[in-house]
Amino acid sequence: MITVMTALEAIPKISELLTRLIKLTKDRETGALVQQIQEHQLEIHTALVVADAKIRDLERQLAEAQAEEVRIHSAIEFRRGKRTGGIWMPFCPKCKMPARSDFGIFCSAECGWVSALPSEDLPRVIAGL
Repeated sequence: MITVMTALEAIPKISELLTRLIKLTKDRETGALVQQIQEHQLEIHTALVVADAKIRDLERQLAEAQAEEVRIHSAIEFRRGKRTGGIWMPFCPKCKMPARSDFGIFCSAECGWVSALPSEDLPRVIAGL
């Protein structure tokens, strides 16, 4: 993103310098080459603007697709969104991986996080979210 913005800022400056060069030069061939360079710069600038707009749109779409509602209860992070099928699910607040509730509530990635909340209380907590 930084490179695209730098290029977008640099092209008008280069174009201005080339225009000044055309005015200074008396050689028609050099002037014609400079004009061709300016035309190519305009094409590149247009392509960069279009690419930048596409990138921003894709970033927006990705953010919308990954949007989740997050709530904290009993030191457990609960998430609801597309990847959870629209239902509240417990997640490890430490490493953000899904939590398991087989025998207690703990991190499925085994990062060491364990909840003090008894697993049998999980449905009641979820219903209250």
